[in-house]
Amino acid sequence: MSEFTEALNYLIRVLKKKIGDTTFSYLQPGLTYDEIEKLVKNLPIKFPPEFYELYQWKNGYKRKPEALSRKFLEYFPLEIAVEKYLAKQKHYNPSWMLENDSFSPNWFQLYPEDMELALETGYLVMDKFYNRASLIYIDIKDGDIRREYASLTSMMMTEAECYERGINSYKLPLLNENKNYQSYLTWRKYNISLIDMFIRRLSNNFSLKILESFEVNDGMYRYKDLRIVEFLIHLIELKIPENITSEEYIEYMDGRSLATHYLGEQGYIKAVPTLIDLLQDKYESTRLEAVHSLHKLKDERARQPLIKILQDSNKKVRLEAARALADLDAYSKVRETVTIALDEIENIDNAEPQLMPQKHCISTIGSIGPIEPIGPIKPIEPIEPIRPIRPIGSILSLLHIH
Repeated sequence: MSEFTEALNYLIRVLKKKIGDTTFSYLQPGLTYDEIEKLVKNLPIKFPPEFYELYQWKNGYKRKPEALSRKFLEYFPLEIAVEKYLAKQKHYNPSWMLENDSFSPNWFQLYPEDMELALETGYLVMDKFYNRASLIYIDIKDGDIRREYASLTSMMMTEAECYERGINSYKLPLLNENKNYQSYLTWRKYNISLIDMFIRRLSNNFSLKILESFEVNDGMYRYKDLRIVEFLIHLIELKIPENITSEEYIEYMDGRSLATHYLGEQGYIKAVPTLIDLLQDKYESTRLEAVHSLHKLKDERARQPLIKILQDSNKKVRLEAARALADLDAYSKVRETVTIALDEIENIDNAEPQLMPQKHCISTIGSIGPIEPIGPIKPIEPIEPIRPIRPIGSILSLLHIH
């Protein structure tokens, strides 16, 4: 028995247990191997064995299923899928279209456009370099990748387990969002090979320039792994090359800023010590990205370093540090006092150091201490004129924070 057949049987068992219906009356009877081969033999792509197994089991839908939870079985009848593929190829222009474009000969549309629920469509994408075929769902509106599975088998296993456990698999799982954490772990269990291949690609080109690639940028948001964090930390720690031009220096520093940004997107607290060190970086963009990333990670170790960075010379860094401190939910009084800094820093440009409102914020927050109960808040020294403190809601609205 093949892995695909085992995955399909697992899915059928789950559906039978959950909904009691495994007749799949909305699907057409399967094709023979020869019938499938006749339809696809002249196409410029080679399909994996699991593709043949899928269409030998059932030849796609004859009507849309009523249960939305079974949309992963709502795939095109093969003759319609081939017809749509050939129609798209008439519009493919290799001179300006990329290989990762849905019009590419390597992309075979397997699922129809879902215009009601998820607003996505699914493609089987052949990768000649890795000799594999992954399943990719893209957003109908902007073409961005929504979800990716290492194979049809991996998709079946992921969807079956998510459905069995009541986990929503339709949203892109993010490691630092608790509501999607179990979804991510389930996806990772069956699709770790995608992350392995991404990391191999990174390792084969150990330089800051690789971060400029569209594929790498996309992978940094979709794949979460400690190995990626370690890779980014090593990149950041690279010494500045000798005898470089000013233009090359700017590119180098921009690369470090981008790596700092990705550390926050990865969602692992292992990055916190490195990010705290980067708060002292001489490059303003890197400091700002470090604060952004620490804001995302919400780790208490960053509290005191973020308080210190409220004295930064860059206004954007100060504002983001104040927002990060206000968002450390474990210290409710921090939110109360930092709103003062949010209110005042917004209108500060060149005040004298002794009048900088963040200094008052520092003394106030510093008086709180690391444990409850929280002591009394020190009064703020008068600044002429003293404006009334806005309610938190109006401050957040002013800063476009929703």
